[in-house]
Amino acid sequence: MFAAVLAVLLAAMMIISLAVVMVQADELQAVPVSSSEEAVTSSSGLEAVSGTSLVKGQSGQAGTDAGTVDSSRKVYIENIDVTDMTEDEADAAVKKKMEELSADTIVFHGGCHTYETTAGELGLAYANTNIVKEALSIGTKGSALKRFLANRSMAENGPITLCLDLTVDAGKVKETVKNSESVLNCEPKKAGLKKNSDNTFSITEKEDGCKINEDAAAATVVSYMDNEWHGGEGGVVL
Repeated sequence: MFAAVLAVLLAAMMIISLAVVMVQADELQAVPVSSSEEAVTSSSGLEAVSGTSLVKGQSGQAGTDAGTVDSSRKVYIENIDVTDMTEDEADAAVKKKMEELSADTIVFHGGCHTYETTAGELGLAYANTNIVKEALSIGTKGSALKRFLANRSMAENGPITLCLDLTVDAGKVKETVKNSESVLNCEPKKAGLKKNSDNTFSITEKEDGCKINEDAAAATVVSYMDNEWHGGEGGVVL
């Protein structure tokens, strides 16, 4: 009798335990998956398939830092790499470049004589004063098409170089030409013999003489500096 009662109790306990397990399973299936969990699951799945790690905030750009600049993108002003410069830094670099150019020697040739001056004394400047803003905007500002074309050009053809549009001051050029006249202007001389102190003779070369026309000479210098000269020692025949 006791054995029969014990068997009934054990059977009842097993039935109750099975019912509890089934209820817990139903509750787990009913719990919704949160959006963040879905995102993690989706991301993990992509990583498992592609073998790459997706950086947060860079959808579709695996392993790319939003702040990283493409090392192939280079923009120069003359020989100055301004790619990673601020506007103030680029302005200072261009100013230094102009100081170097201003110190370059320019030689006036007139007849048999020469006169030396500098590009700075001729009022050297650059006309494209917005060159820094233009350089720093390449590939980063403007319409989508403009940015695309600039970046594609750099990718295919290498760095972009902008040149200073060098020019001089016509008034300062004319003043310098006038100052040069005392050296360049000379009377013509015939070839001849010159007796030296030791009673020997030397031949004196013929000189055609020179008379500078200020207006024409100034125009020649301006044209040369604006259209031909671009740094280094220069020379122009007046």
